[in-house]
Amino acid sequence: MRLVKKQAAVTVLVAAAVTMVPMQTASAVTNPYKPEAVCGSGFKKVPGSTRPMKSGYPGGVVGYLHLLYNAETGQHCAVAMKATSLGTATTVQVALEVDSDGSGGRGYNQAMQGKYKYYGGPIRLKSDGKCVKYSGMIYSTDGAMPAYAEGTSGCEGRQTWGFPGSTLPGALPGGTGTLAPGEVPSLPGLVPPALGV
Repeated sequence: MRLVKKQAAVTVLVAAAVTMVPMQTASAVTNPYKPEAVCGSGFKKVPGSTRPMKSGYPGGVVGYLHLLYNAETGQHCAVAMKATSLGTATTVQVALEVDSDGSGGRGYNQAMQGKYKYYGGPIRLKSDGKCVKYSGMIYSTDGAMPAYAEGTSGCEGRQTWGFPGSTLPGALPGGTGTLAPGEVPSLPGLVPPALGV
């Protein structure tokens, strides 16, 4: 009789634990902001431009870098959306650069950095269909091991990026277009953290 009672009690505890797991998963926090709303009316995601931002260790995705375009204004928009540490201010960087059409100059760019709870950006630049490069970083809460992502749009068939000696992602030695473990690129022209939430 006692053995039956103990087994019944164990069964009840296991059943309670199993039913608690889905409740915790369902209550997971998601980013309440969307890239289209952040960039503004008329902006739509450039197909295939979303980049997962992965940290070096343990390698999980901590956010997504997005590139959007507004056909009416001829502007591109870059924004880094956090997927972890939501509601906690962590350092986020995002940059957008318009190519100089291979004239030997760097073109024009804008970048920003600050501590944000949900996203960094938006950065909007008039591009009128020119080749653009976008990049971003999201740091962990302790400021270590940033997650990085970058991409280009409208640069098909190009092997250089606007100034001598520069390469596009994918045209780096070995053709990987990726950073070495622990390597963190610098972003151009960081401006005061006036944007982002």
